[in-house]
Amino acid sequence: MKRSFKVSICIFTFTLIFTSFSSAQTTFILEDFSTAAATTSPNWSIFLLNGNDNMGAGAWRFDNPGGRAALAPFTSPFAISDSDFAGLVAFTSALVSAPMNAAAANQVIVDFDYMFRQLGATATMEVYDGTSWNVAATLAQNDTGAGTNTRVSFNVTTLMAGTSKGRIRFAHTANFDWWYAVDNIHVFEPNPVDVACGPITAPTFSAFDCVQNLGASETISLDIINNGGTSILPGSLISITVILDGTTVLTEFTSPIVALTSGSTLSYTTTGTVNLSAGGTHTLQIITTTIGDSNALNDTCTVVYTSPSFAPRNYGYSESFDTLPSNGGSFTMTVFAVPTAWENAQNDAASLAGNSAPDWGPNSGTTGSNQGPSADATTGSASGIYMYIEDSSSQAGDIELRSPCLDTSGGVGSPTVQFQHFSHAPAALTSDNVLEIDVINETSGGVVAMSVATLPGYGVNTWNKVQVDLTAFVPDIVKIQFRTNNNNGTFTDDVSIDDFLFFDSFTPTGQAPQLINATYDINNAYNNLGLQVQSGSPGPYLTQVTAGGTMTMSWTGQNNGIVLCLFGPANNGVATFPGVGQLDIGTLPLDGNGIPGFIFIFGDGSPGAQFPFGPLFNSFFATGPAGSGGVSFQIPNFVPGPLTRFQCVMNPGGLFFLSNAVDVVVF
Repeated sequence: MKRSFKVSICIFTFTLIFTSFSSAQTTFILEDFSTAAATTSPNWSIFLLNGNDNMGAGAWRFDNPGGRAALAPFTSPFAISDSDFAGLVAFTSALVSAPMNAAAANQVIVDFDYMFRQLGATATMEVYDGTSWNVAATLAQNDTGAGTNTRVSFNVTTLMAGTSKGRIRFAHTANFDWWYAVDNIHVFEPNPVDVACGPITAPTFSAFDCVQNLGASETISLDIINNGGTSILPGSLISITVILDGTTVLTEFTSPIVALTSGSTLSYTTTGTVNLSAGGTHTLQIITTTIGDSNALNDTCTVVYTSPSFAPRNYGYSESFDTLPSNGGSFTMTVFAVPTAWENAQNDAASLAGNSAPDWGPNSGTTGSNQGPSADATTGSASGIYMYIEDSSSQAGDIELRSPCLDTSGGVGSPTVQFQHFSHAPAALTSDNVLEIDVINETSGGVVAMSVATLPGYGVNTWNKVQVDLTAFVPDIVKIQFRTNNNNGTFTDDVSIDDFLFFDSFTPTGQAPQLINATYDINNAYNNLGLQVQSGSPGPYLTQVTAGGTMTMSWTGQNNGIVLCLFGPANNGVATFPGVGQLDIGTLPLDGNGIPGFIFIFGDGSPGAQFPFGPLFNSFFATGPAGSGGVSFQIPNFVPGPLTRFQCVMNPGGLFFLSNAVDVVVF
């Protein structure tokens, strides 16, 4: 595909140059690396300028060893120096062109597409003037993992014109960093007339899908560069064509007010508007040209952007994975189901290594003998679903599963992500499959905080609850990235996760369980300190139930007492009754008896009670001779998310005591 595209461009350029104009453009380099092998490309040399590139792992290559995403106009193969793939080494690698004879050139322009992601690395384009190397451009980061790239143009006339030994090189200086990639390099002496599309300056686009605020009536701003050898005079028409997803949506014309001299820039904003509000990933192209412009290679600016298809999730968001189909323990599939708004990364090792390094996928039951859990964490059943990554004996890099967008604003405590983790690999960081938890800050444009938590195995066949504090990211919108790999070694250490929960963690200030008089539990609830009801620690407590599953309520108190079970909106300390306890449900104002509003009765153990389910159901709401009681029932198929808060009043022998409250979240 790449070759046929290049041929069509060449034929088109040839026709224009030799049939339409007497003054032809001189091309020194026109390179898309379509003839490159894995580590070599004709007319290019690779040098290690300093350091250690791990035996060429970090050197410039053409086989994309780290499997990085690359959006159009990048096409494979392209040139890339991948520091992350090289590992813990520091180096400077240079991709150097063959010599160019620019002795007769009046101007020399260098155009190329680049993709650069960094934590502290540098990426430069440098020019050899026949005597020494000179930095012509130091490039800014433009990619955060989605494959975003930019076409840039630099006038290097003062550095190269007049020399017969000119060269260019791309240098990457990095120390266990990310990558620098280039493609579609064009070095030339411009035509007398040559308009180039400069960068699109507005609106601001993001490669991520959480914090995009593009509207239905957006104007487009861009720079138009005179790359030609002569001035573009006032009154000369420059056309601007806007194409969205392959359809022309806007065409306008502009003229310079004063002469646009060679190398200068005209900033332009469209008068018409474009609808950029649709969710999903889109391609926006701007084409600029003028009469006599025969160089089509620099006429187009391209931006691939993503508008949010799903709103950020708020506190209380949960995911049990139980609605997904199981893959039956197979890891030979190439596409795995994920929940809505979750994603398997498209630029990780799985996308490169194929079936030998599969993506994260859903599974039920065990993944194989001594490899994974025998049941999921949510239901404890072999039919329950969890997400896992297969541990194979093949070598592969990082494989990543990403959560939906999470909004950390609006809380009163610490935004926290909780999940269940299973790995019976050795409980040490030297184990084959360590699970790394990264945080992708979408508000900051996709900046990744690496290894916020590092989780080795546990050496035992049990699920383990993990909490990750996101306080450092308030009030931003973030994604959680679960990152692990398939390192060489054993194949018995699959990594599994289940029961993802996003909540606001704060020091408990609710009613504590009254261990003698009034305790209340639902499905082994716990408070924000991770303690269960039997601890006597202040509430409220939190529990997770499965839609269609079983909810088990249990209570303790004095013998033969009546239990009045209530539910309503969460509201810690809305009312306090001396000697009775603190009520943590209901709304203000209080009524004449000091009782909050919007409190509802769920179960009443008093004789003859009819609400809500009749005498038989309500008869269970009592402590009985042993001072304890309980009831189990099936949960309807509620929509996943926060359900309500429950709290009970115990009435033994005319006395009243308030239990702790329990929040219920449906998976």
